[in-house]
Amino acid sequence: MFKVQDVSFSYGKQTVLSQVNLEITPGKITTLLGPNGSGKSTLLSLLANNKQPREGTIWLDHQLIHQIKGRAFAKRVATLHQNNEVPAEVTVGELVAYGRMPYKNRWQSLSQIDKKQIQWALEETGLTPYAHRRLSDLSGGWRQLAFIAMALAQDTPMLILDEPTTFLDLKYQLNILQLIRKLNRVYHKTIVMVLHDLNHAMTFSDEIIGLKAGGVILMPQKVADVTPDMLDQLYEVKLELIQHGNQKILLTGNGG
Repeated sequence: MFKVQDVSFSYGKQTVLSQVNLEITPGKITTLLGPNGSGKSTLLSLLANNKQPREGTIWLDHQLIHQIKGRAFAKRVATLHQNNEVPAEVTVGELVAYGRMPYKNRWQSLSQIDKKQIQWALEETGLTPYAHRRLSDLSGGWRQLAFIAMALAQDTPMLILDEPTTFLDLKYQLNILQLIRKLNRVYHKTIVMVLHDLNHAMTFSDEIIGLKAGGVILMPQKVADVTPDMLDQLYEVKLELIQHGNQKILLTGNGG
């Protein structure tokens, strides 16, 4: 479980996060929401141990994350960033195998456990037929699935995903979100992600956290309890929520 206490972060003189306090519920899908520039991606980078806060502390299961060594951290948390770049000649299978790096020495060959985990990651993402294809030959949706497969091969109890559906068409957005839900429901992985589409967030999340102007204004909130007033406070836009079965759907209001 992540626990963030009084965390602030700045880029130079620009404060991006200020006195943030929150906890991530284990075993749930938690989505960070908020307008552009609210600090969502920066917060994910801090949780992923890629940046250090200017002030405050971040804990992972009662350990300060900056005291957890890189390989040990990588066995507990896998991260998918917005911009992922690899050499053009890398194949899907080679990329997914990178997920096993925390478990072996640099020149050590893949063990049977490694190979089994890689095979599972390829199967879960539907990429087994593409294992020998170069990543550069695939569409954006399949490339994104390949990076998710690499994170799965890492075999961690927690996944951090920064805008995993950005720039993808609706088919691939839904495929990836359904996969994320399966990873949580079937394999019990705790997932923290950033999404911009509110309906996707309401459909595929258990809880949401709202950030605005570098602070948390909506603490971990069960999706079922979200109200239009909460979203108005977050985005400054009038929205209507309707109930459709067990799901809430957002409609744009008339602004009146």
